[in-house]
Amino acid sequence: MYIAEYISKFKRTKYPYSLFRTLILIVKKGRIFKTIFSIWCFLRYRPSKVVRGNDSIIQKAHLIISHFKVDLFFLSKNEIIEKYQRKYSLDFPDNFNGARSEDIVEIGSMLINGEYSSESAKLAMATST
Repeated sequence: MYIAEYISKFKRTKYPYSLFRTLILIVKKGRIFKTIFSIWCFLRYRPSKVVRGNDSIIQKAHLIISHFKVDLFFLSKNEIIEKYQRKYSLDFPDNFNGARSEDIVEIGSMLINGEYSSESAKLAMATST
């Protein structure tokens, strides 16, 4: 599994082993300084406050987001299939685990999924049904 997958699993389950595996992968992949810098930026430069205008729009957005049962940051192979199977002919290789949401792109009648790991990068392309 990848760092994003373990973080996603920890968010869902609150199981400390997933967080421990995340930390192990951060060290293993040499991302210690990037992680420390990211945490420092998060703590030092907090997001600006949102000026509330129409609370009904915000309430609708919270309601919609609360109904999501998956982490929108990482989608497993099954979650990608479930989300896009009506529109695309999907056939992933057995060793395709999933993709981060920003690595899934719809261009015209094609869906392109990227999966990047330390060993290789895989691209899967699907066409409209």
